[in-house]
Amino acid sequence: MANKLEDFKPQKKNANKHTEYGMQMLEKSMGEVGFIGAMTAANDGEIFDGSARIEKSVTVFEGVEPIVVETDGTRPVIVKRTDIENADDPRAVRAGILANRVFEVDLDWDVDVLAELADDDMLDGLFTDKELIDLGAMEQESKDAEPQIDRAEELRQKWGVETGQTWQVGEHVLYIGDYLDANLSGDALVFDPPWDQKFDFDFSGFENILAFSDGQRIGDVIRYLGAPAWEFIWDTGASWYTPNRPLKKHKNCYWYGNIDDYNQEGYFFEHDAKKHTVKNTRGTYIYEPDIRGKRLLDVYAESITKTHSDGASHGKPLEWVAALLANCTKGVIVDPFCGTGTSIIAAQMVGRRCVASEIDLGMVGVILERCYEYGMLCKQK
Repeated sequence: MANKLEDFKPQKKNANKHTEYGMQMLEKSMGEVGFIGAMTAANDGEIFDGSARIEKSVTVFEGVEPIVVETDGTRPVIVKRTDIENADDPRAVRAGILANRVFEVDLDWDVDVLAELADDDMLDGLFTDKELIDLGAMEQESKDAEPQIDRAEELRQKWGVETGQTWQVGEHVLYIGDYLDANLSGDALVFDPPWDQKFDFDFSGFENILAFSDGQRIGDVIRYLGAPAWEFIWDTGASWYTPNRPLKKHKNCYWYGNIDDYNQEGYFFEHDAKKHTVKNTRGTYIYEPDIRGKRLLDVYAESITKTHSDGASHGKPLEWVAALLANCTKGVIVDPFCGTGTSIIAAQMVGRRCVASEIDLGMVGVILERCYEYGMLCKQK
């Protein structure tokens, strides 16, 4: 018994809702150049590749008997158009462009279907978590993928990290080796070196510099860079002990730039504050929080035990760094001592590009894994 078009049905759980414009173009394409893209159905007749095409075929090719090829998928199926002599035929050229154009304009992801498929692990390797989050098909539990310091050597081997390599990390670039060999260039500098070691770095050419240290190293910062335009403090909550020194309870970021260029609208922190009445020495007034979030203060509070719980003893709070980049700097960011990759991810968060270097091969493995889990494609250049 011959098959009819009506014997085949569109996919019930289709992740593509299609667009009105795309469906119109598909119907027009079929009428103009005929059928050019084979559909694929399960044995029960439900189409799982070509739902839109079967829907329009019933109208455009009404009463036409379809050609059905039965296959187990182990051999390619090629549709040969006997009415088109060669691929230079104007109809072939136009048909090829139409097929790609329809694909381009007829995609409208059904986030509910994607979310259900993601929960069933059906999308592994098809989307990154970040792509699903951007589509709204997955909730972002955390803005950061924690650096896995305890797996440094394992991750170095996994990524095949070697000195002298250059990696493309999303839109960012990571050089493996000494910063002196990296030839890094950009507009803003993130500088968090091992202050107890000597280094030779050219600070000229940077419009803005964010230099990080603790209170013990402020003299080193000023010796290299002079007086800053502003000091930002990370209140670490817990204190830590250094022999014969005051207990430490904060780390600093010294901003070198033009204070008039500060952008207080650059970054907002999420908050759950509500409208309420405030009474203080200035009187009584109604506080109504900004719906965009909280602005960056010059004192940022986050527990150091939380930030360093992954083993990164020099790690900085990701959102703090993102806010500093957004509010205090412009252009391409340079980080010659990349550590666990916080600058790269912070740059990604605020829509900026970062070029960085890191000499510790194990830490490079940590950076690549962290950025990959955040949703960035990592490949060696």
